[in-house]
Amino acid sequence: MIACLSGAAVETALSGSYNICQFFNLEWGKSQRAKAVPQYYGSVDRNVRAGARDRRHRGASLQLVNISVVFGMVIMPLTYYPILRVAADKNIQGKHANSLSDNVAGIGGSGSDRHGRGGRRFRS
Repeated sequence: MIACLSGAAVETALSGSYNICQFFNLEWGKSQRAKAVPQYYGSVDRNVRAGARDRRHRGASLQLVNISVVFGMVIMPLTYYPILRVAADKNIQGKHANSLSDNVAGIGGSGSDRHGRGGRRFRS
């Protein structure tokens, strides 16, 4: 169990560092020496320390996960808009562009599973 948690912590630190370096257009990569990419390795170090600090203070981690899931559910439909805009753009997609009915189906089907049932429905 500790190996799984440690692996997840390392992956999270690396992922966060990749994002930071790519956003600010900095050199990055775990295959490079630390002297060649100090911002990347400094970011990894700060991410690991931040995670350890948060864990040491024993915050309500389950509540944090729940809040993150709720915010993710709220923001997810907003991510469909740019995808559907690009999919409908004839200049970008050419003959493969979505029609209006394709976009309506895409928006309408975003909350359904593959059987056409909307959202989560649990039986008690």
